[in-house]
Amino acid sequence: MFTGNKLRLLRTWKGLVQKQAASLMNVSQPAYCKMEKMRKINDKTLAEVKKAFKCTDEEIERFRNLPPPR
Repeated sequence: MFTGNKLRLLRTWKGLVQKQAASLMNVSQPAYCKMEKMRKINDKTLAEVKKAFKCTDEEIERFRNLPPPR
């Protein structure tokens, strides 16, 4: 499962702040912030993230398979 927390980790790994990530996804910063708080990121949104952040399938899977935070 891809969670908002994993989205935050992916964003920081890519060296982006929320404002930059929001711009890449053509959403407002508050809207992007809400995405990072979601329990589950749906497949459509994840595909948009992958395209906007220029991620490979392997990168997405690496973050998808991270264990949940303690």
